[in-house]
This record gives sequence, structure tokens and C-alpha cells, in this order.
Amino acid sequence: MGMFGTLACAAALAAAQAEPDAGRLRAWHDLLSSEPHVAGTDGDSREIVRIANVFRGMGLETELHEFWALLSHPVAARVEIVGAAASAQPPVSPGPAATAPAATAPGSSTARPTRGRIVLPIIERNLAEDPQTAHPDLTWGWNAYSASGTATGRVVYANYGTRADFDRLREWGVDCKGAVVLARYGGNFRGYKARFAQEAGAAALLMYIDPADAGSGKGGVWPESGGWANDTCIQRGSILTLAWPGDPLTPGVPATRDAARLEIDSVDLPKIPVQPIGYGAAGRIMALMTGREVPEPAWKGGLEMPYRLEGGPDLKVMVSVEQVRDVRRSANVIARLPGSDPNAGTVIIGCHHDAWGLGALDPLAGMICVLEVAQLMSDRAKAGDRLPCDVLFCAWGAEEFGMIGSTEWVEAHEDMLLRRCLGYINLGMAAVGPNLSAAASPSIANAVARA
Repeated sequence: MGMFGTLACAAALAAAQAEPDAGRLRAWHDLLSSEPHVAGTDGDSREIVRIANVFRGMGLETELHEFWALLSHPVAARVEIVGAAASAQPPVSPGPAATAPAATAPGSSTARPTRGRIVLPIIERNLAEDPQTAHPDLTWGWNAYSASGTATGRVVYANYGTRADFDRLREWGVDCKGAVVLARYGGNFRGYKARFAQEAGAAALLMYIDPADAGSGKGGVWPESGGWANDTCIQRGSILTLAWPGDPLTPGVPATRDAARLEIDSVDLPKIPVQPIGYGAAGRIMALMTGREVPEPAWKGGLEMPYRLEGGPDLKVMVSVEQVRDVRRSANVIARLPGSDPNAGTVIIGCHHDAWGLGALDPLAGMICVLEVAQLMSDRAKAGDRLPCDVLFCAWGAEEFGMIGSTEWVEAHEDMLLRRCLGYINLGMAAVGPNLSAAASPSIANAVARA
């Protein structure tokens, strides 16, 4: 980076200490969390316009860098306990799932319960304390790029679904072929849980947040007594595990509207249905399992019931997922604060703007910090205190699907970055909790510590 780049990054970091305005931060947070804005949706398009308008209101040179990437969007989903084990139980309502208007397609989570089948909730319950949980555009929990299909099979519990966990199952004589695998979040990236389950021959994968990892086993749950996950909380997220970042169909080149693309069928996308659920739903399944208890204490989580390797011959679970994988438009928002020296290079400050829902925590706890730093630095520049280098403030699109927007921008601007980029400061989720945490290249570690 060089000494000048270090000094420029240090100055950019120092600007974040220049009297941030709490009221302004709150106003931006309310504005940008006003609706769900999953990448490639109408809400995403409106979010892009909102951010661009904020930057333009600061007097910054603002442009949209559009890209067209293969994204994934939910159509319908359903999880049921079926078979003899379910027949012994009275039919239950889908519960919170019935509050998702979008889930009304055939096979969706809102179908009426029938005797002998336990329909499990796949969306969080509405909360009076959190009225946004009833937003009509929120969908059920889903994992982007899941295969579409319906699978019914016996149940296998795979702990965290790591490669080592599947190796242990084989050592214990547990066969995953044709099974619905149940795995808890943690231990590895969710996409590898899906890949390893697929490689083991599973027919489908269910993933849940175990209370020992991020729920009641850690402390009070939302909203009654704390902020940890309650029994219906569901972790959404992409399960893409390709060898390249960015758009799955345009590796190494910008995903423009007319770019040459790989055929979808030639790309190694997930081939089994994958559905996330809450630990309440997972507990309904595990309470009916009759196989061997897990041999190792580390495989036991925080549900107050035996953790078993297999469900037994009478317990079967049906997982049905329907998603659309298609090429959709999104955009990065790039705002430029010119420096006083055209030859001094560029510092980049960024955060993504897309979210699985309203994005209050991820990404907006960071995005509002990007906006505040932009406001503070532009105010200082107007007062005559301008850095020699340019500063780019970047709001990246489709990050949640696999670092897509930022990758496409880098692919489109590689020459400029090699010539001018002095450093990058990422502010993703930068205002979460009371404790500062940061990581940096060694050349700017001291600057981060000072800031």
C-alpha cells in the first residue's frame, strides 16, 4: 500500500470519529429498513434508489453500477412429519407459516393440515413487540440456490453437518442415502452442510439454529428476555459453494446484461432440496426419533430431549421446496468524493445493501455507518479539509447471494483498482453491540487501533 495509502486510510478512519449524529443515523436506519429488499426484487430496486438519493443529497458524484446475475427466489416450501409416528399425533396448524401471503402456491407452507401429517412452521411468529414481523412482503425462511423438488425419507441427525460429522456417521454405520438429514447451524458454512449431505446421498437437508449455539441455551430470547433466537427464528442464507465468487454464470468477467453466460445446468449448483427451520420445529422431529442416542457429548445441543442419530423406521419427514433460479438485475451504488490531487489514488469505504428481510442488523448496522462517514467527510471537504486522494463510498448489491455485486464491480474496474486503489475499509455490521472488533492488513493495523 505504501506510506501515503496508510495515511489516507488513517484519515478516512479518523473521519468516523468527527461528531457522528445519532439522530441522522436513526433516520437513515428507518429509511433503509422500511421494507424487505432481497437482491433482485422490486424492494431491492427501491433500496438502491433510496441510497443513491442520500448520497446525491450530500453533493457526492453518484452512479449506479448495474449487473445481471443468477439469483434465486422462493416460490413455495413445506415441511411435514409423515408416517406412523405422525399418525399418533393430532394434526397441528402450520402456525406462523400461515401469515406469509406469498406462500400460497401449491405445496406451500400455508396448505391446510391433514390427519397423520404434522405441518411444521417455516416462518417466524408475529410479535406485537416487533410489528415488522407482519410485513406482507416477508417470506418464509429459505436457503438461496436450493434445488426444487419434494423428498420424503427417514431422518438422520448429522450434528453440524461438517465433513468430519458425515465421516463419523459412516463410522457408526449410519447410512444417509435417501434420508432427510437434520443438521444444526455452526461449525462450517451452511453451503458445505448442503454439499456434504448431497455427497452422502441425502434426499434433502433441514438446517436449524440449536438453542445451545444461539438460542435459549445462550441467554434470554427475543422478545421476552433478551436477544437470542427464540424457537421460531430461522437463519436464511445462500448455500452457493462454487470455486469462484460473484455471479455463478460469468466467472472472471463482468455480469453485464449481454455477457456471455455459462449454461445453468453446467454449473455445480445444489441438487437436493434444502430448507431452514427453527429449533421448535426441529424439536418436533427429534422428539419422535427412536434410534441410537448420539455416542459423543459434543453432538448434543440444547434441546431438552435425547439427541439420536436416526429417527427409526416409522418416522419420515417430507421436505418440499420450489425456487426459481434466473438472471435478475441489481446494482452497486458508487459515490465519489474527489480528492485535491488527481494522482493521489483512491480509498474505498463500503458495505452491502441487500438483505434477506428488512435488514435492520445485516447490513444496515453497517450501511448507516458508511452514510455517516460520507456525510462527515463531505462536510469537511466543503469546509476546505479535503484529502489528497479520492474516496469512494460503495453500497454493494447481492452480497448475501455470494459477494456478487462487489465481485462484479471489481471485475469491471480491475485496471483502475490496480493503478489507483490505496486500501479498502469494510463497515459491514459495524454498529452491532457494545464491543469493538476489527481486523486489518498489517500496514493499517495501527491506524485502525488509533481510530
